[in-house]
Amino acid sequence: MKDVILDRLHYGHQGIEKCLLRARENAFWLGMTQDNKEKVKECSICERYNRKSQQKQPLLQHEVPRGPFEKVAADIFHLDGQNFLLMADYYSKMPFVKSLKTMTSKETIDYLESVFAIHGIPKVVIIDNARQFTSFEFENFRKQWEFKHVTSSFHFPQPNGFIERTVQTVKNCLKKAKAKKENTQLALLSLRTTPIDNILASPAELLFNRKVQSQIPHIIRHGSKSEGITRHLEQRQAVQKGYFDRQAHDLPPLLENQQVSVQDTGTGLWSPATIVKHSGEPRSYII
Repeated sequence: MKDVILDRLHYGHQGIEKCLLRARENAFWLGMTQDNKEKVKECSICERYNRKSQQKQPLLQHEVPRGPFEKVAADIFHLDGQNFLLMADYYSKMPFVKSLKTMTSKETIDYLESVFAIHGIPKVVIIDNARQFTSFEFENFRKQWEFKHVTSSFHFPQPNGFIERTVQTVKNCLKKAKAKKENTQLALLSLRTTPIDNILASPAELLFNRKVQSQIPHIIRHGSKSEGITRHLEQRQAVQKGYFDRQAHDLPPLLENQQVSVQDTGTGLWSPATIVKHSGEPRSYII
């Protein structure tokens, strides 16, 4: 079991400190720190991809936002012949990754719209001068969704610390997962559910204000607010059932070999059929 947990802690190949942050949140055994260190040091994939490159320039940093999705950054990167759109939230550090097929403004806009429709419209979107972001289509998108569009290469000359680091982190995560033939989405889940440091929670927890279940077993604690919401949802569900059941009644169970008619939900037409047996699921039969 310990080996399984070690493997899952290292899913995403984030390094010793990040593995230990995940471990301390979810597990404990004697020698856990040393076991994690040895696991990372013995990883051939990490050894292959973690070599330092040339000297980097000092980072240029932004003002820290007060909450999630006030400010996001987007960038396009290339990996193993594929193009990806990365969007990341400055507050939670949550990365959103989309594989691009056409590299058009429309495809880029469609994905950003889908994220904004779920998480809300950010006040500021920081991007570079890639053609997907400088097109007439993108400007119309910006006006319709009413966010401020800041071009990083003008207002914030490269290297833009946050997005540069996030691109590199995500690229490393994907490269290592592919090299080890691991599920890339599980690798990204590992990245998103790993605490940022000893004080800050994971990107997922900072964004959603709750712990997100990953492959590492842990107890998800629901506070009094969550319990109140659950009770309210149960009450709403009971009211909905009451309204629905006013015009409904239980039907008698069907028997094996009973002749019935089955409606095609697509066409609305009925066809004769014979009951073989009950499927084991409520109100469901094999015909």
